[in-house]
Amino acid sequence: MTYNIDLQARFWRKVDISPEGCWNWNAAVLPGVNGGYGHFNLGKKYGSRVVRANRFAYELHNGVDPGELCVLHDCDNRLCVNPRHLRLGTRADNSADAKKRNRTSVGEHRPLAKLTDDAIRYIRNTDLTNIELALLFRVTDSCICMARSGRTWKHIQ
Repeated sequence: MTYNIDLQARFWRKVDISPEGCWNWNAAVLPGVNGGYGHFNLGKKYGSRVVRANRFAYELHNGVDPGELCVLHDCDNRLCVNPRHLRLGTRADNSADAKKRNRTSVGEHRPLAKLTDDAIRYIRNTDLTNIELALLFRVTDSCICMARSGRTWKHIQ
């Protein structure tokens, strides 16, 4: 889509353009678990649609709507909208990047984890049955079975 010059100027006024490095978004930021990304309201002329700032910067610079693809940050800075730091990728690429950069939560750092890394070590080294452990840790016996066998909590040796 072609955007008028006023909209483009309004967008870039919200960016701290550095001669080197990241160009940080200085306006509204999405909240929540997957937050931390800038967002920009295109205005009434474009249906008051709100877009992620990094995706819009990519589209303005490359003339291509990313569509279903993700706009990935080479700089690992969610606020960056520097087109030189942005590239397209699939969801699998995005997940691989997050894993490579240790940006995924595993084990006890997951928000809903009921066990700890130390509990997993205990579970794997005890002679107690799965049912006894399930009662002890207040989880299901299948949870214990998967943790004990290494199907889950793979990061614990």
